Amino acid sequence: EKTAPRANFAAANLTSGELLPVSASRIREKSLSAAAAVSEVAIYTFADDLVSQTRYDEAGNPSTSFVQMDGFGSTRWLTDASGAITDEVDFDAFGNTVRREGATQVEHLYRGERFDALLDAYDLRARLYMPGNGRFLNQDTFAGFSMDPRSLHKYLYAHADPANGRDPSGNMTLSEVTASLNVRGALNSISQVSLRQFFKQAVTGTLRVARLALNEAKICLRSPRRCRLTVPILVVGSETPETAQHILDAQLGGGTNIVNAPFWLTRKSPPHSRSWIRRNPACAGKVRGITSCDEYPFASTVEGGVWNSSRVSLRPVPVWEQSLQGGILSGFYAACRISKTSTSVNPIKDKRSFMVLSTPDSVGFPLCLR
Repeated sequence: EKTAPRANFAAANLTSGELLPVSASRIREKSLSAAAAVSEVAIYTFADDLVSQTRYDEAGNPSTSFVQMDGFGSTRWLTDASGAITDEVDFDAFGNTVRREGATQVEHLYRGERFDALLDAYDLRARLYMPGNGRFLNQDTFAGFSMDPRSLHKYLYAHADPANGRDPSGNMTLSEVTASLNVRGALNSISQVSLRQFFKQAVTGTLRVARLALNEAKICLRSPRRCRLTVPILVVGSETPETAQHILDAQLGGGTNIVNAPFWLTRKSPPHSRSWIRRNPACAGKVRGITSCDEYPFASTVEGGVWNSSRVSLRPVPVWEQSLQGGILSGFYAACRISKTSTSVNPIKDKRSFMVLSTPDSVGFPLCLR
């Protein structure tokens, strides 16, 4: 098996018009006979995803098919050089093939992953996924978040919710944010903001930056090779809906803070004391044992605490949400190796730095990008 650049071949980036280099993965078949020559069976051409495959028959004649994918990255159609559809494939939510027309041999199917017909499983790198029962073949090496029961299951694929999540590595579910990523035509102007400008603006919450960040996170989820973000991201979602809404409001000017809270945070150890919030009128309405006072930016970040009270928003939220969010944040720090001590004067390179985004209507997820 061999992967090498394919000379004089490039694919157009449909967003920018930029030409991107494309690699060809050459799969070679070796005969058990020592006298037999090595023959080329197939060539797979990749850009951000699989673009085409060229297969050779026993006589060495090539046949090229172009891969057409749906929004989930699953192969749904194969077309020939003229654009005519030669094959069609339909899947259920877990990746089982429910309809297949055409006889072209193709390995990259559900979510664009390679299917091993002999094992009846998808190769998701760390583990093999069995679509027949929606389970992985072996245990997850990730312990999970203690406050998120779904993450504790050792075999489930995408928390048994593949319509809203995916697990491209076999280690951690990356939920597809949907409603919160519906930025439509606004992205036409947002896409004109350069990455450097984006990092500069991330210290102040604005709707423009929120949409840009969510769009970048979506790109990172679907096409890691196109990801331009270089810091870990914690997306707080519908698993703690009132907390997620509070974070979003704090970032966009709807919280109790005077100045919009930042997206870009820096871990602090030890954390700020939370004793000051008990006397704050913003949390006077909390009910002991039922609601707790949520603080954003978090007390465990440099940007939180009483000395930053103009940027800190407070709001009563259910006690169970506060507890769950605390577990998720601790798990995020551990999984993404967020440092307790400064590692660089450059905030982008400092391993204490991370970003917080909020999608109250969709499931949240951690994204470790270092």
